[in-house]
Amino acid sequence: MLGLAGVYACGSPDGMRQRLEQMSEVLQHRGMRRTHEFSFTDGYRTLVACHVMHGEGFIISSRTDGVLVVDGVQRHDEGAEELIEALHPGAVFVPDLVGEISRIGAVSESLVLSLGEAGLCATRFPFSMRPLYLHLDDESLLFASERKCLWTIGIDEISALQPGEVCKVHPKRGFQLNSLGERLPPQLDRRASRELVIDSLGQRLRASLERIRGRDAAVLFSGGVDSSLAAKLAQEVCGNVVLYTTRTEDSHDKRVAEMSAESLGIKLVQVDMPPDTVWEAVPSVIWAIESSSVMDIEIALPFFLAARQAAYDGLELIVSGQGPDELFAGYARHLRVFEEKGAMALNEQLWKEVSVTHEVNIERDERAIAFHELEAFFPYLNPGFMELALAAPGEWKIKPESNPSRKILFRELAQVLGLPREIALLPKRATQYSSGSSKVLQDAISRNVKGASDLGRKGIRALAQTVLDRFAHEMGMPVETQTTEIEFKTEPTWP
Repeated sequence: MLGLAGVYACGSPDGMRQRLEQMSEVLQHRGMRRTHEFSFTDGYRTLVACHVMHGEGFIISSRTDGVLVVDGVQRHDEGAEELIEALHPGAVFVPDLVGEISRIGAVSESLVLSLGEAGLCATRFPFSMRPLYLHLDDESLLFASERKCLWTIGIDEISALQPGEVCKVHPKRGFQLNSLGERLPPQLDRRASRELVIDSLGQRLRASLERIRGRDAAVLFSGGVDSSLAAKLAQEVCGNVVLYTTRTEDSHDKRVAEMSAESLGIKLVQVDMPPDTVWEAVPSVIWAIESSSVMDIEIALPFFLAARQAAYDGLELIVSGQGPDELFAGYARHLRVFEEKGAMALNEQLWKEVSVTHEVNIERDERAIAFHELEAFFPYLNPGFMELALAAPGEWKIKPESNPSRKILFRELAQVLGLPREIALLPKRATQYSSGSSKVLQDAISRNVKGASDLGRKGIRALAQTVLDRFAHEMGMPVETQTTEIEFKTEPTWP
């Protein structure tokens, strides 16, 4: 994902460059910077900084009359040229044309920023996992791909461009926020056979991995069906593939990852997660993922530490198995919905979760990885794969009488694609518990916060949110709860 920061000034340009420099400084982990500056005939100016990491997956077209930035599309992708033609700087925005393009191939994953004489236009297509944050004041619009860019210049009032939304700014017509159209769940397809759907899912999943063909890759690996299938398919198209598991010594993931890696015949690197390492890393995790939520930290910790080790080992790409739980009903709550309300209610629940997964899951995970200058790739979030998965009947995904009872269709797909049955049928466990990150975070707080060791396990868990919010506050992040004084035995290491 590109790192983006910019200032679009409709009035006084005073301080534009200084603000851009401050925002851009925060994005150094996103790679080398390219700065684009323009002055237009209506007396307004724009500055855009693009930070480019390894690999491809973006288009930056800069001309004398403006700049077009497309994050999530390569020039050879289907629909890319039509998209560029429709949105190049100075063009009139045509909603019908762009709406049609958004349904073509990889284009629906993209974020597009166009700046020219016609003004600024930011378009986040319906399946885009690439965020853009906005702050509008009387004379300018500030925008960035990470909220910390805006926090660092003292801005807390931030809006997020959502998938399927278009933001347009023009000196004469002002600010407009529109929709490409209502985001609707894919229609259930009951005509196709189970075998045909599985075959189509496999084809689309393999097609999604073509983007990383020939590259060396790390795989975030728990040993379960999601990460194991991602690892197997990555091994088929990539160069060198290495599995990374972050876990405590007595964790579930340690045992399962070792077994699955041996079965797949892929090298496994196990990353230790002792309390001292966790205490040192937590402030950086909070800053990286832009959240001090206990659950977010527990989930992000293993990804953060695995990415750090992979970067140290010289890798530039990490493959993540995120997605199948929301697409194929992998959680206990999905089984409850199916049993209590039926298959249609399950389909509605899955669409509800998938439609917010960019904000709830993917942005957190991608930032934890990118903090170490690694590119994250999510093969299961290919729009074609997601649409077909969501269109499959709910009764194909849940089977209450079987063991396991959840994610049935995906487990069948995994076996058809060659994953050993014993891995495909492994039960689901939440990351924070299977890796041991929940327990080790509490241990780190118990050891490093005065008085915490006297509280017991429940008391320490209650204290954890206060400690994490205090960290966030010290780094200049907005927190909802009032911060309290906490004495540390060991001072945190600030990023």
